[in-house]
Amino acid sequence: MCRAGIVIVVGLFMIDLTILFILFGIWNPVYEISGNSKVSTQVDYNIWGICVTSANQRLCLNFDDPLLDGTDADSLKTSSTICIAFIFITIGVCVVIVILGFLACCRVIDLETGAAFVALVILASIALITSLVACIVPTNGYTTQKKEFNDLSTRPSSLYGQVITKCSTSGSFGSKAQLALAQDLTSDELQLKIGWVLCVEWVAVPFALAAVLFFGLSKCCPTPERGMSKSRGQKKSTGRGYLAFNVYMKNYKKLSNSVIEC
Repeated sequence: MCRAGIVIVVGLFMIDLTILFILFGIWNPVYEISGNSKVSTQVDYNIWGICVTSANQRLCLNFDDPLLDGTDADSLKTSSTICIAFIFITIGVCVVIVILGFLACCRVIDLETGAAFVALVILASIALITSLVACIVPTNGYTTQKKEFNDLSTRPSSLYGQVITKCSTSGSFGSKAQLALAQDLTSDELQLKIGWVLCVEWVAVPFALAAVLFFGLSKCCPTPERGMSKSRGQKKSTGRGYLAFNVYMKNYKKLSNSVIEC
């Protein structure tokens, strides 16, 4: 038989794992452009900006950098802002849930009953939704950019094709690196690939879902108070039955004695 307290503790552990994996979303790379040994160009995208590497030279740009003027970097900035917002909302909501768990351990509140339980389920549901959005937004960006960049016919007009072209002609790199950028842009070996950060970030979603399920299922488990009240009721009913039996036996004996005297 399940215990509500144990099920809630498991749900809190799922929330801890949600925080751990969603934190990876603020690192690099969410997705990247790279190839084999024939190309030296690499472009890393994270929610803070874009980093371009070529011939051992590296340049990192935020989305407001003048070098990105004339590109579609505004769309990246919008999606990154949304992603950042939902990542930190998820973390904030999960931290509140952890604090509720700490207060429950200190016996300040009871998460098994009342408004605290309702708040726990609602907050866990919010964490699930926000973590899902934080993963969907960069995934949609990856799917769109991959389709455009990996096709050589549409690569020059794609966002990252424009970024690489800008870097190869802006003078921000040395002559060797600029030449490598221009050559690699026309190479089929240079491909946009999913980054490890996005894969790890998606792991947070099933843990958030598991937390919602565990918190919800805890209501179906008996609490110690319910078990004690039930046992008290059984003892009370048993005691009443015992007294009634004693009264019955006394009356029966009196009746038997009166019959014998007669």
